[in-house]
Amino acid sequence: MPVTLHYLSASPALAALAIANTDETTLVAHASASELCAATGAPASLGAGVEVVASLGKRLITGLPSVLRLLARTSPLASAAPAASPDPLAEAWRLSEIDAWVDYAVANVKKGQTLAHQLAALDGFLKTRTYLVGHKLTVADAALWGQLAAAKNQMESLCRMHNLVHVQRYFDHVHAQTQFAAAFDAHSALAKREAEIKAKAAKRTAEIEKKKESGGVLKDTGGSFDIGLQDAKMGEVCTRFPPEPSGYLHIGHAKAALLNDYFAKEYKGKLIVRFDDTNPSKEKDEFVDNIMKDIKTLGINYACVTYTSDHFEDLIKMGKKLIEQGKMYVDDTDVDTMRDERMKGIESKCRNLDVKENLRRWDEMLAATEFGQTCAARFKMDMKSNNKTLRDPVAFRTNLTPHHRTGTKYKCYPTYDCACPFVDAKEGVTHALRTTEYKDREAQYYWVTELMGVRKVHIWEFARVNFIQTVMSKRKLQWFVDQGIVDGWYDPRFPTVQGMVRRGLTIAALREFMLTMGASRNVINLEWDKLFVVNKRVIDPTCPRHTAVSRDRKVMWKLSDGPAEVEYRTVPKHKKNESLGTKLTAYSNKIWIDLDDAVQLENGMEVTLMDWGNAVVDEVVRSGDSVVEIKGHLHLEGDVKTTKLKLTWLADTPELVPVQVKEFGMLVTVKKIEEDTKIEDVVNKNSLKTYYVLGDANMRGLQNGQHLQLERKGFFYVDKAYTKEGEPMILHFVPSSGKDFDKGDGNKKEAAAPAKKQAPAAAADGGGKKKEKKEKGAAAGGEGRKGPPSAEEIAAMKAAKQAEIEKKLIKDVTKEGGKKGVEIEGAADMGGLEFFCTTMEKPDGELKFLKMSMEAMNEVPDPEGEERRGGSGHVGKMLFSAGTEVMSMVAYVPKDKQNRINATEWLKSVCGDAGVKGELQAGGDAGLATAIAKANPDAGMFTIKMKDAAMAHGFSYLRERGCFPEDTGDDDDDGGEYVYGDDDFPS
Repeated sequence: MPVTLHYLSASPALAALAIANTDETTLVAHASASELCAATGAPASLGAGVEVVASLGKRLITGLPSVLRLLARTSPLASAAPAASPDPLAEAWRLSEIDAWVDYAVANVKKGQTLAHQLAALDGFLKTRTYLVGHKLTVADAALWGQLAAAKNQMESLCRMHNLVHVQRYFDHVHAQTQFAAAFDAHSALAKREAEIKAKAAKRTAEIEKKKESGGVLKDTGGSFDIGLQDAKMGEVCTRFPPEPSGYLHIGHAKAALLNDYFAKEYKGKLIVRFDDTNPSKEKDEFVDNIMKDIKTLGINYACVTYTSDHFEDLIKMGKKLIEQGKMYVDDTDVDTMRDERMKGIESKCRNLDVKENLRRWDEMLAATEFGQTCAARFKMDMKSNNKTLRDPVAFRTNLTPHHRTGTKYKCYPTYDCACPFVDAKEGVTHALRTTEYKDREAQYYWVTELMGVRKVHIWEFARVNFIQTVMSKRKLQWFVDQGIVDGWYDPRFPTVQGMVRRGLTIAALREFMLTMGASRNVINLEWDKLFVVNKRVIDPTCPRHTAVSRDRKVMWKLSDGPAEVEYRTVPKHKKNESLGTKLTAYSNKIWIDLDDAVQLENGMEVTLMDWGNAVVDEVVRSGDSVVEIKGHLHLEGDVKTTKLKLTWLADTPELVPVQVKEFGMLVTVKKIEEDTKIEDVVNKNSLKTYYVLGDANMRGLQNGQHLQLERKGFFYVDKAYTKEGEPMILHFVPSSGKDFDKGDGNKKEAAAPAKKQAPAAAADGGGKKKEKKEKGAAAGGEGRKGPPSAEEIAAMKAAKQAEIEKKLIKDVTKEGGKKGVEIEGAADMGGLEFFCTTMEKPDGELKFLKMSMEAMNEVPDPEGEERRGGSGHVGKMLFSAGTEVMSMVAYVPKDKQNRINATEWLKSVCGDAGVKGELQAGGDAGLATAIAKANPDAGMFTIKMKDAAMAHGFSYLRERGCFPEDTGDDDDDGGEYVYGDDDFPS
């Protein structure tokens, strides 16, 4: 009698359907759980909890794990077992492993907030495996595939963000098996949605083409990647990443590389890495090698590596051809005069030389004769153009410095503006992504393309990323290297990829951070802490916990009843992630604690020794204002919840690991580095702090490049592992908040002043403290009463505590324009509009608090004394709190602007955007309105993307109503580009 598999059509159990999709098994779909129970006779009490039932006559097996265990023993996949294994124990063991994986997958691998952690753990396991159990496909693989397939959108997004290549490879392999692909296509609602999304994408492309044909302008999409690459065809897109080998890659280059890589993958095309080596004076093989190392670190997948120098011969032939056609001339005007004439639109005296004379001069340039070295070949464009890049730019110049690849073969080299369009066309590039600083050169790029008669390449500009108080110029970074202020281009204070990795930044966090910004054209000015907040979220779940005490500022605590001989016990490396394993902790009657903790102790005080229990201080032995020894005893039966101090400690053993710790500050003292800034005048001479600690013995097993957390001290990166007695391990402090970037203090010793005391429990002889405690009790209405507080009193205390929390958070939001206590994702001042976009620490995405924050912001004057009520010309504000599942929105319009904009109508329009799908809340008016939007990961609706869509729509709404001026292109150096960031926030 064949088995019948009953399942819910709305949420099919993909794993079971894929395995059971054979002639021997009958599949029956049901519209609801109640219908399924009625048809099979399964207990109605199962209700919505039932998703699949296997029946054999009247015999039933219910629930996905149980059904999968049945199929592991009866399905065709069961034949994956070793043929007629003579060892029944081995077969039982194999089936038990499969059962364990089934239970794990069904219980843990689900879409939602925990999926990222599960995928990270799986990625490590799958690194050297094709299948979960043995060397063939089993039901264990089917179970995991089914769970991943049900969360396919989120899973693939997380794999891209965190570079989880092994999970993605594993899923793709299993998904490619015929029976799995068929089950997914036939039963998955996600497959249907993907088909709908592709149809919508095709429709969007058609709309873009139609709009371009009619002369329409495509709008910038903010932080989204939906930029509508012109003429992009699936499988035919070719992008290029063209670094100049004159330095290491920094974080700005990383964004360019990741964007080009992203679009090449999205369109199933290819990416070319091309070294723009047209200036031999600045280029070295060292830089080529390290750029390739950085590209590998970033996880960039490229089709090939090329060099502009591969095309020198063809470029020189093209130069001669352009001279012969009268499109290029050779000019011996000196540099200063040429620059002045270009600024004034004055034609050079050499512009109308005949072809014969230009060719003679060209030959002298190629030979680098004395006269040839005074010449430059210039394109003949338009000296009267308002776009000064078109005023006969230089195309070739001489340089006698040997080239890092071609040596002295060439002495005349093309400029980037000459070579780039030619090589792009020749190498088959279809789309060139460039930063907005090249906006004025776009016309020049296309002009060169036409002059040379080569294929047109589409250009899309995106904003470069700027970080405050950071040097990004390679020339200025080289100065720091040359002066010996830093160790090299890989110094942790440098914004280079190698430097940031040594500062503890993970590539997964960098990729996530850059990709969430999208291909926006808005110039971005950011604080470093925004990036490292993402980094903390990445490393925290997988960082082993360790303990360290200061080497030079430690105090012995002698425990009268502690173990006389050192004892070892096993404790988890991470209490919230058991998969990291365990570590051995030493216990003794002599332990070390930090002096900063010791000075807070008082006689009779009870504290908690972390990972041990409570202990009581019997005597604090002092010498002047310092503490030299602590005496006490254990009180392990004490309640750890009642102690004020939780102390880290280490047993006094010879196995402790010597550690050198380095903390880094910023290299410069000013927020913004201008082009004319003299670096030597703004160097931070106190950007490095070095000190020593002793670490627990388990730190001997840490490897280079590993992250860890030292309890109560922060996160660290292992720059040099402990491999040799006498040579300390080197740890780099990993920042996780804004204040962490001011750690360096010029190699000063650790401050001798004691830390501010954590309010300790009253000492036995502390009469004053007892009195203070009594007065507090009286204020709470508890004086003279025995027994626990009443329910009303408990509720009142909770309400008071919540009010205190909210008060502090609101204060943090409003203080200094919201810079403290709130992560400002983006802020823009556009002459009448401010957007504030926040991610609150707590509560996450709560509308009530968001509204309170908005009201507080508009009641508190800014540091200049100007009230934020629209008085400075702002039309209105929108504030966003983007949690993981819900995005809250508040719109505000000051009273004197409500004749132009209605807050409710404004927010209602934003909610109607297809990328937001928000729900307007009741009670709004012309001045203040609120709304919420719920995330839908299955449909690709993540709050970070919803925020971008909301901001873009909000801009469009105001622009359509003429509420802020259009770009003029002449008001600043950014060519009218909108400026994002909080350098000048609020304006």
